[in-house]
Amino acid sequence: MIRIDLAGPADRDDILDLLDGSDSTPRSVATWDGNPLHAVIAREDDRLIGVLPLEDRTLITSPDDRLRVLWVTGAHVEPEYRSQGIGGRMDAFAEKRFCDSFDAICVFREDETSRAYNWYRQRGFHPLARIPAYLKTLDTDGADGGLREGGLVLLQTVEEARSAGAMLADCFRRRTAGLGGFRARAPEFWANLFTGHYYRDLYRYFIAAVPDAIGGFDAYALLGETDMRDGINRYDLLEFVAAPGASSHSLMHKIARLPGQSAIRELRIQFTGDDPCIPWFESEGYVYRDRSTNILGKLLAPGPVLERRLESSDLRWEWRTPGFGLLAGGTGSQLASLASTDAALTQFCFHRLGPAGGDPKIAPEDQDALQMLATAAPPAHWRYFQADYA
Repeated sequence: MIRIDLAGPADRDDILDLLDGSDSTPRSVATWDGNPLHAVIAREDDRLIGVLPLEDRTLITSPDDRLRVLWVTGAHVEPEYRSQGIGGRMDAFAEKRFCDSFDAICVFREDETSRAYNWYRQRGFHPLARIPAYLKTLDTDGADGGLREGGLVLLQTVEEARSAGAMLADCFRRRTAGLGGFRARAPEFWANLFTGHYYRDLYRYFIAAVPDAIGGFDAYALLGETDMRDGINRYDLLEFVAAPGASSHSLMHKIARLPGQSAIRELRIQFTGDDPCIPWFESEGYVYRDRSTNILGKLLAPGPVLERRLESSDLRWEWRTPGFGLLAGGTGSQLASLASTDAALTQFCFHRLGPAGGDPKIAPEDQDALQMLATAAPPAHWRYFQADYA
């Protein structure tokens, strides 16, 4: 008999053993214990046959809003037990178990034609952002000049990242003002990433920071040196945090001339597909790389999320979808009544749906209501950082 349950501390070693044989990036003790993880597990008798790891995160969806989400990282069912509904049972268990304490479940998935991507779509996960990838081939002539030119600090150890955490957090806050789409950063974020990130064993992490005139940082980049998956020595720009213009250009120039870079062949970076900074990177020599990821999300409790999104508006609202039925709230003088797909509601709650509609299946007669909602709670521009990837 197959049982679905919430994992406890005693299940950790069995989970790590199971994931060690999976086709996902294996978890280690450091990357399991170093993150706030929940897990739903499937057992047949005493044998562990499936796991759905879920990382607790705070997702900044707009400058004024955030969602508490669970992020799927390394889900696995043993091959001989697939196509028997076990993954669906674990997902349904997670929905029921966490709907009172979390707003949504999210996942990163590549390849929209893959079986895994379509499984998540069938389970009610909806596209929130497409994440295209770019790369720049490096001319190694002149490498090692980045530090000699001055104005660059390298943070290469956990202790250095921890000591600089407050300055990094302040720089991140200033340079992402008005944006959404990323995990919340506290001063310990970078030290924790060095020790517990999902790809910890595949990267050499370091931070290249440009000091400002008052003892903080004007800009910084979190880099991961790796040859993961394709054997090409490179730096992945896991965070690139700088003001547009001269600040960005200076940081990029210094990164391209870092010490020891003679063996590095490429710089790579990922974006949300509508990021307006993409043309600038293209002008710097970055070219599109045919490897895109998608952020998918599934709402667990849309009613409270809508209440928060619209609490400052002068609206009474009601929104009906096939999956969630009728949701209603507000005490304002205007009524906004909308019927849509579950996808449109999900995009709105994540601040991804604007007046034009992010989903084509909004009834034409509802466009006025959608405009009212979008005016009261406008969509946010998202910026993607690969440091958030897991």
